[in-house]
Amino acid sequence: MQYTWKWARMLIVLILIAIPIGCTTGVRTSDELLGVTDLDAAYQHARKQYPPASYAAKKESEKSPGDYLDMAFSVFDTPETAEQKEASEQFQLAELAFNRATQYRDTSRGRSSDLRLAGQHFQTAAETYIGAAKLWKESALEEDALFMAGEAYFFIDYYEDAIDQYSALIKKYPNTRHLDRAQQKRFAVAKYWLDAEIDNPTGFFHMNLFDHSMPFHERLSKAINILDRMRFQDPTGALSDDATMLVGQTYFNLKDYPKADIYFADLVKMFPSSEHQFNAHVLGMQCKLKLYMGAEYSAVPLETAEEYLSQIRRLFPQKYKQQRDRLDRFTAEIRYKKAEREWFVSQYYETKKEYRAARFYLNELATNYSDTPYGHRAIARLNSIRHFPGKPTQEMEWLVDLFPEEEKAKPLIAVETNDATLR
Repeated sequence: MQYTWKWARMLIVLILIAIPIGCTTGVRTSDELLGVTDLDAAYQHARKQYPPASYAAKKESEKSPGDYLDMAFSVFDTPETAEQKEASEQFQLAELAFNRATQYRDTSRGRSSDLRLAGQHFQTAAETYIGAAKLWKESALEEDALFMAGEAYFFIDYYEDAIDQYSALIKKYPNTRHLDRAQQKRFAVAKYWLDAEIDNPTGFFHMNLFDHSMPFHERLSKAINILDRMRFQDPTGALSDDATMLVGQTYFNLKDYPKADIYFADLVKMFPSSEHQFNAHVLGMQCKLKLYMGAEYSAVPLETAEEYLSQIRRLFPQKYKQQRDRLDRFTAEIRYKKAEREWFVSQYYETKKEYRAARFYLNELATNYSDTPYGHRAIARLNSIRHFPGKPTQEMEWLVDLFPEEEKAKPLIAVETNDATLR
């Protein structure tokens, strides 16, 4: 009897494994429902072409033979609690509402009444998904429910609510299988908000009371916060470099060059294979030129800008040839400012009548920066101070000689000579 039960159990397992191999489903999957991955068209596409689908069918189609083995032995698992059963029922109701909303939208043909019904069902689905997630914590159902709640809000342009659900999903399940799709939607929303902010800047006291596609307050900071969290939560993800570039470009367009410089430098260093490397080098170089404060201040920004230019020539020779005229203007600007620094130093020594040092810097100008206006000025100035003494004469030298010269301090530890060392 024991062996008979063993063989019967193995036969059941083989039948369950054979089911998915011999059967296919014609239902469109939820991944197809999510649409294209083109980030530039993500926002517009999210509002248009999404084929009807069953989320339950998607999960069924993704099952492997190992999953059916788990099903075979699930009779030995602990039965679901009342709350877990209720969560499963709520999830199924949310699925029905989501699919019904999809059908209304796809068959509406632009009729406002059907589109309004679709929006109501999407909102109902989102709220029901959230309720199901609360009933069964730390489960695959909660993971799927949070993602689908975000999708439902996204399809009716409730972008801040959608972002809340995607963020909750990634915070609680960092390695979720929905990570890539959630990141795409977060990026699309952040880009939409930033584009709107660039076109129509809002002040600190601006409040949004009617547009559900926009946040209530601080649109710019919330969009940048989304992109920063994308970078930190998924640093090796496909959109991490895109998020870094987008934040840098936004600050650059807003003329906040110190912050833009941080993001461009981070992209150049942390994402060497990114498609944005060329633009990051060019914009980073421009940020450095904007941050340079003049000959009286540090030359580090100017030197870094020059390094960016040399890297552009070495790493991107084809693109450099295509934009040579533009980049050569930056080269000329850097050389002009470096010549200005040399001229400033030479004038400093002339003011102190230390003409030997002044002639040194003027010679540097005349030799290395002859293509700048300061090169010609240096040659003329060299002819003027050619016969001046190298150091200024000491005034009242007789009085200075009356005071004894201070002896140089002796070292506390005597340094041994070479002879002593040899001995």
